[in-house]
Amino acid sequence: MFSNPEWQRGPFETGLCHRDSNAQPLAARRSRFFSGNHSLLVGEYFLPTLIG
Repeated sequence: MFSNPEWQRGPFETGLCHRDSNAQPLAARRSRFFSGNHSLLVGEYFLPTLIG
């Protein structure tokens, strides 16, 4: 879908997450994809770096 020319991506919306612990995401973004009468909302969370 990300490289399919039939789907067009709308603008990004970004924000900060309300966290209960440092293990939860700090920031997120979302965007909507459109194809004809169809749309799909895609959300992404940016997780903290894992230290092994």
